[in-house]
Amino acid sequence: DNVFTGVASILNRCRPGWQWNIDTFGQRSLYRYLIQQHTPAAYHYLATYALPAYLQTSRWATRALFTAMRQRYSRIADLPKIQCPCLVLAGENDRHIASAASQETAQLLPEAEWHCYPNTAHLFPWEIPDIVLADIDRWIEQHPDVVSQ
Repeated sequence: DNVFTGVASILNRCRPGWQWNIDTFGQRSLYRYLIQQHTPAAYHYLATYALPAYLQTSRWATRALFTAMRQRYSRIADLPKIQCPCLVLAGENDRHIASAASQETAQLLPEAEWHCYPNTAHLFPWEIPDIVLADIDRWIEQHPDVVSQ
């Protein structure tokens, strides 16, 4: 997995969205857990944003994340205290933040709207950017008070 991910990432950085790389390395790499729709557009986002973000993540941030996960860090009890309108979005096949967990979060928020996008994973905004942006724009139009505060 790591070899395929490394090769896919390097080739994708040099030639973003190259279909041969997507078919040969990308779909066999760890990217298969991050996206479901292996499109050139999604790989352009990976080349532009994901690889640099990964390379810039500090070991302290990574350590803090894994420590919190091991300790089963949870703020579920505090969710009902959030009184502002919230938009909760998830990818149906997200293996990092399961859609069921996102749905539970939405249900515990007093004023939440929930959307789960089919055939998408963790990086769903890069898989279906037009749909996600349209949903966010619509939500903002319905909640102008949230934006103006």
